[in-house]
Amino acid sequence: MAEDAKVTTLHDPIRVAALDDHPVILRGLRALAGEHPDKVVLTRAAARVKELMADGLDADVVLLDLRVPDHPHPEETVRTLTRRGIKVVLHTAQVQPVPIRVAMAAGAVGLVLKSDDEDAVLEAIELAAAGEYAVTGELAYLLANDPKLVADLAPREVEVLRLLAQGVPKKAIGRHMTGKVITLATVNTYFSRIARKYAALHRPVGDALGAVREAQRDGHLDLAADEEDWIRRLN
Repeated sequence: MAEDAKVTTLHDPIRVAALDDHPVILRGLRALAGEHPDKVVLTRAAARVKELMADGLDADVVLLDLRVPDHPHPEETVRTLTRRGIKVVLHTAQVQPVPIRVAMAAGAVGLVLKSDDEDAVLEAIELAAAGEYAVTGELAYLLANDPKLVADLAPREVEVLRLLAQGVPKKAIGRHMTGKVITLATVNTYFSRIARKYAALHRPVGDALGAVREAQRDGHLDLAADEEDWIRRLN
Protein backbone atom coordinates (compact mmCIF):
# COMPACT_ATOMS: atom_id res chain seq x y z
CA MET A 1 0.00 0.00 0.00
CA ALA A 2 1.27 3.54 -0.74
CA GLU A 3 3.04 5.32 2.09
CA ASP A 4 0.19 7.56 3.28
CA ALA A 5 -2.81 5.71 1.87
CA LYS A 6 -4.99 4.09 4.52
CA VAL A 7 -8.18 2.14 4.18
CA THR A 8 -11.29 4.31 4.40
CA THR A 9 -14.57 2.43 4.60
CA LEU A 10 -17.70 3.46 2.76
CA HIS A 11 -19.19 5.21 5.79
CA ASP A 12 -16.07 6.93 7.13
CA PRO A 13 -15.72 10.68 6.53
CA ILE A 14 -13.21 11.57 3.83
CA ARG A 15 -9.89 12.71 5.26
CA VAL A 16 -8.94 16.01 3.63
CA ALA A 17 -5.76 18.07 3.85
CA ALA A 18 -5.40 21.54 2.36
CA LEU A 19 -2.55 23.73 1.15
CA ASP A 20 -3.30 27.45 0.95
CA ASP A 21 -1.46 30.54 2.16
CA HIS A 22 -4.68 32.51 2.72
CA PRO A 23 -5.98 32.00 6.28
CA VAL A 24 -9.53 32.89 5.22
CA ILE A 25 -9.58 29.96 2.79
CA LEU A 26 -8.35 27.53 5.44
CA ARG A 27 -10.95 28.87 7.89
CA GLY A 28 -13.62 28.32 5.26
CA LEU A 29 -12.52 24.72 4.75
CA ARG A 30 -12.54 24.12 8.51
CA ALA A 31 -16.07 25.51 8.61
CA LEU A 32 -17.11 23.27 5.71
CA ALA A 33 -15.76 20.22 7.53
CA GLY A 34 -17.52 21.33 10.70
CA GLU A 35 -20.84 21.57 8.85
CA HIS A 36 -20.45 18.11 7.30
CA PRO A 37 -18.65 15.97 9.91
CA ASP A 38 -20.26 12.83 8.51
CA LYS A 39 -18.74 13.52 5.07
CA VAL A 40 -15.33 15.16 5.55
CA VAL A 41 -12.74 15.73 8.25
CA LEU A 42 -9.94 18.27 7.79
CA THR A 43 -6.81 16.49 8.98
CA ARG A 44 -4.26 19.16 8.02
CA ALA A 45 -4.43 22.83 7.00
CA ALA A 46 -1.05 24.08 5.77
CA ALA A 47 0.20 27.40 4.46
CA ARG A 48 3.49 25.99 3.12
CA VAL A 49 4.43 22.85 1.22
CA LYS A 50 6.81 21.77 4.00
CA GLU A 51 3.93 21.88 6.48
CA LEU A 52 1.70 19.88 4.16
CA MET A 53 4.31 17.22 3.44
CA ALA A 54 5.51 16.79 7.03
CA ASP A 55 5.50 13.30 8.54
CA GLY A 56 2.16 11.79 9.37
CA LEU A 57 0.09 13.25 6.54
CA ASP A 58 -3.25 11.48 6.94
CA ALA A 59 -5.42 12.24 3.92
CA ASP A 60 -7.51 10.67 1.20
CA VAL A 61 -7.76 13.96 -0.71
CA VAL A 62 -5.58 17.07 -0.76
CA LEU A 63 -6.99 20.44 -1.84
CA LEU A 64 -3.99 22.13 -3.43
CA ASP A 65 -3.61 25.82 -4.18
CA LEU A 66 -1.41 26.47 -7.20
CA ARG A 67 0.09 29.66 -5.79
CA VAL A 68 1.87 29.59 -2.45
CA PRO A 69 5.26 31.19 -1.75
CA ASP A 70 7.39 28.03 -1.54
CA HIS A 71 5.57 26.24 -4.34
CA PRO A 72 7.05 27.28 -7.73
CA HIS A 73 6.40 23.87 -9.31
CA PRO A 74 3.09 22.53 -7.95
CA GLU A 75 3.16 19.62 -10.40
CA GLU A 76 6.04 18.14 -8.39
CA THR A 77 3.90 18.16 -5.24
CA VAL A 78 1.06 16.59 -7.22
CA ARG A 79 3.33 13.74 -8.33
CA THR A 80 4.60 13.15 -4.80
CA LEU A 81 1.10 13.02 -3.33
CA THR A 82 -0.18 10.80 -6.13
CA ARG A 83 2.65 8.33 -5.56
CA ARG A 84 1.49 8.11 -1.96
CA GLY A 85 -1.99 7.13 -3.10
CA ILE A 86 -3.53 10.51 -2.25
CA LYS A 87 -6.01 12.15 -4.64
CA VAL A 88 -5.25 15.78 -5.51
CA VAL A 89 -7.90 18.38 -6.30
CA LEU A 90 -6.63 21.79 -7.40
CA HIS A 91 -8.31 24.56 -5.40
CA THR A 92 -7.34 27.85 -6.98
CA ALA A 93 -8.35 31.34 -7.99
CA GLN A 94 -6.06 31.05 -11.00
CA VAL A 95 -7.78 31.13 -14.38
CA GLN A 96 -4.71 30.59 -16.57
CA PRO A 97 -5.15 27.24 -18.32
CA VAL A 98 -1.52 26.13 -18.64
CA PRO A 99 -0.56 25.75 -14.93
CA ILE A 100 -3.84 23.96 -14.32
CA ARG A 101 -3.25 21.54 -17.20
CA VAL A 102 0.35 20.89 -16.18
CA ALA A 103 -0.84 19.94 -12.68
CA MET A 104 -3.63 17.79 -14.11
CA ALA A 105 -1.14 16.02 -16.38
CA ALA A 106 1.01 15.36 -13.31
CA GLY A 107 -1.85 13.45 -11.71
CA ALA A 108 -4.36 15.87 -10.19
CA VAL A 109 -7.84 14.40 -10.57
CA GLY A 110 -9.92 17.52 -10.08
CA LEU A 111 -10.28 21.27 -10.15
CA VAL A 112 -12.51 23.52 -8.09
CA LEU A 113 -12.26 27.31 -8.26
CA LYS A 114 -12.25 29.50 -5.18
CA SER A 115 -15.19 31.36 -6.67
CA ASP A 116 -17.25 28.14 -6.58
CA ASP A 117 -19.66 27.58 -3.72
CA GLU A 118 -19.20 25.15 -0.83
CA ASP A 119 -21.39 22.53 -2.49
CA ALA A 120 -19.00 22.43 -5.46
CA VAL A 121 -16.01 22.00 -3.14
CA LEU A 122 -17.73 19.18 -1.28
CA GLU A 123 -18.77 17.50 -4.53
CA ALA A 124 -15.21 17.68 -5.89
CA ILE A 125 -13.85 16.09 -2.70
CA GLU A 126 -16.40 13.28 -2.85
CA LEU A 127 -15.79 12.61 -6.56
CA ALA A 128 -12.02 12.54 -6.08
CA ALA A 129 -12.26 10.20 -3.09
CA ALA A 130 -14.41 7.87 -5.21
CA GLY A 131 -11.75 7.82 -7.93
CA GLU A 132 -13.78 9.93 -10.36
CA TYR A 133 -12.96 13.02 -12.41
CA ALA A 134 -13.63 15.88 -10.01
CA VAL A 135 -14.14 18.95 -12.20
CA THR A 136 -17.58 20.23 -11.32
CA GLY A 137 -18.06 23.78 -12.65
CA GLU A 138 -18.41 24.89 -16.27
CA LEU A 139 -15.51 27.36 -16.12
CA ALA A 140 -13.32 24.82 -14.33
CA TYR A 141 -14.08 22.28 -17.06
CA LEU A 142 -13.15 24.75 -19.81
CA LEU A 143 -9.90 25.70 -18.05
CA ALA A 144 -8.95 22.05 -17.71
CA ASN A 145 -10.06 20.80 -21.12
CA ASP A 146 -11.00 23.29 -23.85
CA PRO A 147 -8.34 23.06 -26.61
CA LYS A 148 -9.47 26.40 -28.06
CA LEU A 149 -8.71 28.25 -24.85
CA VAL A 150 -4.92 28.09 -25.00
CA ALA A 151 -2.16 27.96 -27.61
CA ASP A 152 -0.26 24.67 -27.61
CA LEU A 153 3.29 26.02 -27.49
CA ALA A 154 6.31 23.75 -27.66
CA PRO A 155 8.91 24.00 -24.85
CA ARG A 156 11.45 25.74 -27.11
CA GLU A 157 8.82 28.26 -28.19
CA VAL A 158 8.07 29.05 -24.55
CA GLU A 159 11.78 29.38 -23.87
CA VAL A 160 12.32 32.04 -26.54
CA LEU A 161 9.37 34.01 -25.15
CA ARG A 162 10.70 33.72 -21.60
CA LEU A 163 14.14 34.96 -22.65
CA LEU A 164 12.62 37.90 -24.50
CA ALA A 165 10.47 38.75 -21.47
CA GLN A 166 13.60 38.64 -19.29
CA GLY A 167 15.18 41.34 -21.43
CA VAL A 168 17.43 39.26 -23.68
CA PRO A 169 17.66 40.99 -27.10
CA LYS A 170 16.08 39.00 -29.88
CA LYS A 171 19.37 38.66 -31.76
CA ALA A 172 21.01 37.17 -28.62
CA ILE A 173 18.26 34.72 -27.67
CA GLY A 174 19.80 31.85 -29.64
CA ARG A 175 22.97 31.99 -27.54
CA HIS A 176 21.01 31.75 -24.28
CA MET A 177 18.87 28.75 -25.18
CA THR A 178 19.37 25.58 -23.17
CA GLY A 179 21.14 22.81 -25.03
CA LYS A 180 22.09 23.53 -28.61
CA VAL A 181 22.69 27.16 -29.61
CA ILE A 182 20.34 28.28 -32.39
CA THR A 183 20.58 30.95 -35.07
CA LEU A 184 18.58 34.16 -35.28
CA ALA A 185 16.76 32.65 -38.26
CA THR A 186 15.61 29.76 -36.07
CA VAL A 187 14.52 32.19 -33.35
CA ASN A 188 12.45 34.05 -35.94
CA THR A 189 10.97 30.73 -37.07
CA TYR A 190 9.85 30.05 -33.50
CA PHE A 191 8.21 33.46 -33.26
CA SER A 192 6.43 32.86 -36.59
CA ARG A 193 5.08 29.53 -35.33
CA ILE A 194 3.90 31.14 -32.10
CA ALA A 195 2.13 33.90 -34.04
CA ARG A 196 0.38 31.32 -36.25
CA LYS A 197 -0.81 29.34 -33.24
CA TYR A 198 -2.35 32.42 -31.63
CA ALA A 199 -3.83 33.57 -34.94
CA ALA A 200 -5.57 30.18 -35.19
CA LEU A 201 -7.29 31.04 -31.88
CA HIS A 202 -8.30 34.47 -33.25
CA ARG A 203 -5.78 36.13 -30.94
CA PRO A 204 -3.37 37.99 -33.24
CA VAL A 205 -0.17 38.91 -31.41
CA GLY A 206 1.12 41.60 -33.77
CA ASP A 207 4.74 41.31 -32.68
CA ALA A 208 7.04 39.37 -30.36
CA LEU A 209 6.03 41.40 -27.29
CA GLY A 210 2.40 40.70 -28.12
CA ALA A 211 3.25 37.01 -28.12
CA VAL A 212 4.78 37.40 -24.65
CA ARG A 213 1.58 39.05 -23.39
CA GLU A 214 -0.60 36.24 -24.75
CA ALA A 215 1.71 33.57 -23.34
CA GLN A 216 1.46 35.21 -19.91
CA ARG A 217 -2.31 35.32 -20.26
CA ASP A 218 -2.39 31.57 -20.93
CA GLY A 219 0.04 30.81 -18.11
CA HIS A 220 2.90 29.60 -20.31
CA LEU A 221 4.95 32.33 -18.60
CA ASP A 222 4.91 33.25 -14.93
CA LEU A 223 7.67 35.82 -14.78
CA ALA A 224 7.38 36.46 -11.05
CA ALA A 225 7.72 32.75 -10.29
CA ASP A 226 10.58 32.43 -12.80
CA GLU A 227 12.46 35.24 -11.03
CA GLU A 228 11.88 33.69 -7.59
CA ASP A 229 13.11 30.32 -8.88
CA TRP A 230 16.21 31.92 -10.39
CA ILE A 231 17.06 33.72 -7.12
CA ARG A 232 16.49 30.49 -5.18
CA ARG A 233 18.93 28.64 -7.45
CA LEU A 234 21.58 31.33 -6.90
CA ASN A 235 21.27 30.97 -3.14
